[in-house]
Amino acid sequence: MPEPGLQPLMPLVPSQPPTGTAFTLQQPLPPAASRETYILGAGDAIRIDIFDVPEFSGQNGQYTILSDGSLNLPWVGNVSVQNMTLAQAASALAQRYARYIDDPLITVTLLAPRPMRIGIIGQVNRPGIYTVNPATGATSQKQTVSTAIQAAGGITQLANVRGIEVRRPTASGEQSITVDLWRFLQAGDIAQDIALQDGDTVIIPEASSVDPAEAAQIAAASFSPATINVNVVGEVMRPGTLALPPNVSLNQ
Repeated sequence: MPEPGLQPLMPLVPSQPPTGTAFTLQQPLPPAASRETYILGAGDAIRIDIFDVPEFSGQNGQYTILSDGSLNLPWVGNVSVQNMTLAQAASALAQRYARYIDDPLITVTLLAPRPMRIGIIGQVNRPGIYTVNPATGATSQKQTVSTAIQAAGGITQLANVRGIEVRRPTASGEQSITVDLWRFLQAGDIAQDIALQDGDTVIIPEASSVDPAEAAQIAAASFSPATINVNVVGEVMRPGTLALPPNVSLNQ
């Protein structure tokens, strides 16, 4: 129902359809490849534009999605957009406003994505949940599998980089994506180092066997730790734990 003091608009028939697609995006943004699949959630800053209704558009249509995934909008009240794409949110809003506006044409624009929470578990040195703010700079706007591994202290010596799994929540359930960082290292297949999204969990499995030649190449990669801890015991001058670069020889 309309809020007190507000009168419903008379049915509107747009004289000219708006240009562009059903939704648009502005910087700072997720990578271009993920714009159509970006899933809305609490903390996203968006703008709603209703064609021929300027009082609810532009600066008047800017909102931050509430903690329960909803928007509190004039006339229609609370509308949940949790786990919707931008296009789905525009469609849901159009259905609600159709009670007051004839054939509403609504655009939903992502102004600033929410901070991303990414889980990383398995064969990394510091497994856990990491929060990345996509709006703080160009580097943090695109968190990839390799940069997430770096944030978690790098892989362990037992990591299987061929079979990394990314579990991604979607509007219809969960998607499992296999990442092969060995192929990335050997063939330069940058598509393997996929961009992560809010809610992703990166799982680094344990290798069934370790090839010394492959291990040496992996140790030089950016997602390997800068140093490894080695325990030295016995008849030596300074027994104890040493932090050494990967691939250091025994004599060194």
